[in-house]
Amino acid sequence: SFIPNIIPEDYDLAFALAFQDNKILQSGFCTNDFLLNSKFCVMRYNSDGSIDSGFGSGGYVLYDIPVSENDYANSLIVQSDGKILQGGTCTISGTNQFCIVRYNADGSVDTTFGTNGYMIFDIPDSSDDQASAIALQTNGKILQGGTCKISGINQFCIVRYNANGSIDSTFGTNGYFIYQVPGTTSNTLGRSIVIQSDGKILLGGTCDNKFCIVRIQ
Repeated sequence: SFIPNIIPEDYDLAFALAFQDNKILQSGFCTNDFLLNSKFCVMRYNSDGSIDSGFGSGGYVLYDIPVSENDYANSLIVQSDGKILQGGTCTISGTNQFCIVRYNADGSVDTTFGTNGYMIFDIPDSSDDQASAIALQTNGKILQGGTCKISGINQFCIVRYNANGSIDSTFGTNGYFIYQVPGTTSNTLGRSIVIQSDGKILLGGTCDNKFCIVRIQ
C-alpha cells in the first residue's frame, strides 16, 4: 500500500534501505537517460509508507556530484547523529572512482563533509574502482568497500575516511587497502562490508563465482 514513486526522473534504480528513527530511507540513482547522466537519489517514507514531504524536496533528494559525469549510488547508512551517508561509484573523465555524499537529517547536503558535501577518491594504480558498501566504525570513521582493477585483475579494496570526509592516511597504504585473494582471476567482486565487535573488518563478495571473505585488522 506504499505510495508510488514521486521522483521526477524516468529511470529510478534503488539499491539500499536504512532506518532513520522510525522513518524509512531508500537509496539509489536516478536518470532520464537510463545509465547516462545519473544522479544520487534518496527518498524518505513515513513508517506507514507515505512519502515524508518534509525530507529534501517534497520527500526526495536528487544530487548531481560536481565534476562527475555519472553517479551510481548503491549503499546507504545513517550515523548516530541522524546524518546520512550515501556511497557509490562516480565516473570522471571515463574513469570510475569511489564517492560519498553526506546529507543532514532533513536531506540537505552537509557542506562540512569532504568538499562541500561530497568526497571522491581515485585509488592509485587502479584503472576501475567500483564501490559497493559502507560501514561506520565506533570512532566515527567511514569504511567504503568494493572492487579495484589492478593490471587487469579485479581485487578487493577498502578506503577509510575520517568523520569529516578527508582520507584517513593512517589506514592501509595512505588511506586504502587492496587485496587479491590468492588463486583468483578477474572475477573477484567486493560486495559487502561489516565490522565485528572487536573492530576487525570483513569484506565479502564473489571470487571466481564462489563465496569469499577477507578479514583485516
